[in-house]
Amino acid sequence: MDTRSASSSLMHEFKNQLGIVLGFTHLLVAATGDDDPRKADLREVYKAAHAALALLERLDQQRIPEALPIAPAVLAARCQTKAD
Repeated sequence: MDTRSASSSLMHEFKNQLGIVLGFTHLLVAATGDDDPRKADLREVYKAAHAALALLERLDQQRIPEALPIAPAVLAARCQTKAD
């Protein structure tokens, strides 16, 4: 597996785990009464997981694509054109 594939796979798995955290936290917030002091903590967990997901999205958008290999003949032709 190349580096890019490994990175994409890791990012995908991390997003899946964050989705689980977000889902269960959302369920717990909904099931917790307004007078329960843990509700504020659960909301903080939800906000932190949502921020982590947003950070992953930003990282995914900023990844630099791998350079395409250039055939030696094409490279030689480009160098020759610039030299002329």
